[in-house]
Amino acid sequence: MRAADRRFAVLFLDLDGFKQVNDRLGHAAGDELLVHVAERIRRSLRTGDVAARFGGDEFVVLVAEVAAPEQLDRIADRLKASIAAPCTVAGRAVRVGVSIGCTPCGDRTSADEILSAADAAMYQAKTAGR
Repeated sequence: MRAADRRFAVLFLDLDGFKQVNDRLGHAAGDELLVHVAERIRRSLRTGDVAARFGGDEFVVLVAEVAAPEQLDRIADRLKASIAAPCTVAGRAVRVGVSIGCTPCGDRTSADEILSAADAAMYQAKTAGR
């Protein structure tokens, strides 16, 4: 991304309410929910953006070609709406939310620094009420 001198950002997503679904319906249901969420994330992104499960109920999205902060807001809003829609897991309708942190990557020099900044922004969003 840097070699191409492109502006990009990273979104760090943490599911809200996942633990309750996992605890109430079991780990197989939690795994099924993660598959649903991953597909919703994939469908919400633009061509060239990349998503990956980071671990547990966390996902990271590399947003390519960021022209303006409003563009990131639209992507985050799309992700929130898609993830918050109810889905059927283990025969039951469930809902989870998501807290999203974002960091532009222009000034950061390492992947660790970028992920750390996005993670900190996510925790700030979670603390502020998602």
